[in-house]
Amino acid sequence: MSTTVLKVIAIISMLIDHLGASGIVPFDSPWNTVCRVIGRLAFPLFCFCVAEGIKHSRNRKKYILRLFIFALISEIPFDLMVYKTWYTWESQNVIFTLLLAVVGVTIFEEPEILGKLTQKYEKNPDTYAYKNADWVVKSFILAICAILGYLLKTDYGWFGVCLIYIIYFTSRLSKPKRYTIIAATLIGYGLLQMIAGSGVLMALYWLAASASLIFIMMYNNQKGKGLKWLFYVFYPTHMLVLAALYFALNPDMIVKLGMSIGIS
Repeated sequence: MSTTVLKVIAIISMLIDHLGASGIVPFDSPWNTVCRVIGRLAFPLFCFCVAEGIKHSRNRKKYILRLFIFALISEIPFDLMVYKTWYTWESQNVIFTLLLAVVGVTIFEEPEILGKLTQKYEKNPDTYAYKNADWVVKSFILAICAILGYLLKTDYGWFGVCLIYIIYFTSRLSKPKRYTIIAATLIGYGLLQMIAGSGVLMALYWLAASASLIFIMMYNNQKGKGLKWLFYVFYPTHMLVLAALYFALNPDMIVKLGMSIGIS
């Protein structure tokens, strides 16, 4: 499977998940849980595709800018779909999570960026500042991006950022080792959530997420043809459609939405 095929599978899974998250499938229905479980496949697949995107991107700056722009574009559709309001700090859409991971990895791997930021950039590659770029500081940058995921309450938070790190930095390992680490990370996080009091359902969600490895293991190291903008366009668009459908089915919520911006 190419990354294009993986993205299509992830998008289909995400759409099913959002039928539940939006309330189109009633929250008290067992089918809502079914939608959310199936939807757990999406995020690890997107993380894998982003990790591959980082590795093969010809221009990281454009990649980061593209993520940033669509993160902003997607925020209102995300809040409308999930929280039924125009904007809230309760949570930010998942593209912000992907963005933070890409920024963290980029600074980690390109010490000249870190040097410019700290005004210690030196052109001599033999100097300590350029050659090593201070591994402690670089690792701190990775941690900062993960912490920002937590503080900004991005979708999947700090764990989402770290999952992309893990998928990306294990790419040099053998496939069995890499896939074992990814699976252990997903299942382990689910168990941690359950121990922390989030319940058995949360563990089930992350166990379902680990099933995404079935598709990842079929990856053929090919980018695939076309559909470069599919996710970027589909993500905000489908959330707007689902939000509109929800409000059409629940007209009383339209009044509350209008009141949130002073319309009566």
